[in-house]
Amino acid sequence: MKNATQLIAAFIIVHYVGICSSSAQSTCTVSVNTALVINPNAKKLLGLSFDGRSSADFNASAAVDPVGYHDPATGFLDQPLWNRMPMGGVRYPGNLVTYNWNWSYTIGPFAGRIAQPMGPGGSLPQKLQFGFDEFMDMVQGKNLSTSDVQIMVNIYPSVGQPNPAILAADWVEYCNAALGTNPRGGTDWATLRALYGREQPYGIRIWNIGNEPWTGAEFGSTTTADVDDYMAVALPIIDSMLAVDPSINITIPAVGNGSSVWNAEIMNPNAPYPFVNKIYGLSPHAFYDADASTTNPSPSQAITLLTNLATVANNKGLSIVAGDHAHFAPNADPDKAMRWEGALASCDFLLGISQISNIELANFWIFGNTKAVWHPIRENANGTYTFMALAQLYEALFPYFYDQSLSSSIVNAVGGAAVPNTRVAAFKSSDNSAASVIVVNTHLSNDNEIIPPVLGGLSLNAVKLLTASSVNQDTFMTTQVSALPNGRFASPHTSILIFEFSSTPLSVEFAEPIRAYQTGGAIQIEWATLWEENCERFEIERSQDASNFKKINTVSGHGNDLNSHVYKSKDQTPFNGTNYYRIKQIDFDGDFIYSRIVAAKYQNWDVDFYPNPTSGTLYFSCGELIDKIEVLNNLGCVAKVFEKPLDYIDMTEFPQGFYFLNFYKNDGTFLIKKIIKNR
Repeated sequence: MKNATQLIAAFIIVHYVGICSSSAQSTCTVSVNTALVINPNAKKLLGLSFDGRSSADFNASAAVDPVGYHDPATGFLDQPLWNRMPMGGVRYPGNLVTYNWNWSYTIGPFAGRIAQPMGPGGSLPQKLQFGFDEFMDMVQGKNLSTSDVQIMVNIYPSVGQPNPAILAADWVEYCNAALGTNPRGGTDWATLRALYGREQPYGIRIWNIGNEPWTGAEFGSTTTADVDDYMAVALPIIDSMLAVDPSINITIPAVGNGSSVWNAEIMNPNAPYPFVNKIYGLSPHAFYDADASTTNPSPSQAITLLTNLATVANNKGLSIVAGDHAHFAPNADPDKAMRWEGALASCDFLLGISQISNIELANFWIFGNTKAVWHPIRENANGTYTFMALAQLYEALFPYFYDQSLSSSIVNAVGGAAVPNTRVAAFKSSDNSAASVIVVNTHLSNDNEIIPPVLGGLSLNAVKLLTASSVNQDTFMTTQVSALPNGRFASPHTSILIFEFSSTPLSVEFAEPIRAYQTGGAIQIEWATLWEENCERFEIERSQDASNFKKINTVSGHGNDLNSHVYKSKDQTPFNGTNYYRIKQIDFDGDFIYSRIVAAKYQNWDVDFYPNPTSGTLYFSCGELIDKIEVLNNLGCVAKVFEKPLDYIDMTEFPQGFYFLNFYKNDGTFLIKKIIKNR
């Protein structure tokens, strides 16, 4: 295994007439910096949205007419084409949650489930056989972790629960509360979950507040008053959810660039209903169009918009979770988005966002509802299904979107100018054993030639070409191709080229646990190996941005050993905020590989308080100046605010029960503590 360093492919320029007729042609140089990781979890960019109505009856007058793949006879998603579909993450339950949706009506035995409307206007009220727990079974069947799930909560009164804050908090508790706990009293959601066959908590981390509330049909986004109206609704929902589980990550729907009226107010700490210090990230949607004759943004314009938003969000310490994206699907021809034209545009978009560091998830809209306009598995009139080019694209790209996306670019080898309608992205596994370089040429007539890229320590094994006879084809073909006589590879117009690389055998196989967490004033880093060969040492590296790492500690290896080993090291001087760590394993001959990247949050201040439980006065001490204390009841609602308290607060007036205290510093950072109030 060779040292992974920045290598840029540069060769003598020879203009070559390609295999396809074209109006112009470029010889292209691909540059890949294998040492500069842009996104440490690139496979999550290949996520999907899943419509929760997959078992709903589309036609109330028909005996059985499900809108999705759900088979009422078996209770499963028994659709072979869906079972082929890979995904790196998933969003649930689709945009219907903005109207009426009550998640609690979809759990438990089907006979006891309650009918609810399936969309705006209260249409087709019915029970769902494929509910939330069945969805989570599907997630596990797809080998996804629950950290890859993004839940979208209803922000409006629903059937059976007029208070959306209570409904959202109930959902968090059902998902994340440990068996034997009942943090809010009332319904013991953890016990109920266990009775339904799911004893262990799901541990869902990402929760989005609404779908597209910025539309004119909901709150609008033209004035700050529009945004403030949404924030007034969202704030109690956020507080109630965090009161149940302070570790969850709240994301907020976003629209436009970083300075749009909506986004600016969402990130404004001085807004009338501020919550920027309580949220984890923003959730924008992108609907692009490869057709220049429409008013929709092109993939490049959508990427530019998203890059700007991501930069502004990053400056606020926020991540991006792209809720939905897709090629625009006109009602008159919805398959346009799913044919080869839409697949090429989506590939262009995916490669582009792989070069944005703080995008953590991206979801294509939408699967699970074949009646929807956007659906990559088409239900044909004769009852058959077609795995459209867009679905094929995800299946084709999934093996080559490795753990990490790398800094990459493509230019004309003559003069270094940009190549029109051409984009590249590179990916590698965290152990450096495999990599890929993907080039998409969306031009309708221009063919290119690609000088084969060179990656240090990796060998080019194969090259695949994805093509279709026209952009209107439902599906595409994949062929393995060889170099042209001049050593380059043809990149025809409207095609995708995939370069596959691999390395020599590994010296160490990393195993779980690989983790990092705060302990006192330090971060503990732990990792394990299944076996070691020629292993001299491990170097612990730390980064503040998951891209630029520096060594902080060294631990000796076990040389040649077939036994497993667990290692530990402490970072005594972590950054305040999120720290990223990776383990660099180094052989006696200098070769090395990396572990996957893990993250840990560190806060350099804490609050001590006593007595707990308390019957009246609650004293606290902190090395920092406390600006205010919020007291939240067990529903997550703010019961009282103590502005600029001294070293105690009076809890005498509060009824007996559990409360949460938010201790705020004047910089907006806060800690959450739980107390018990006696009589």
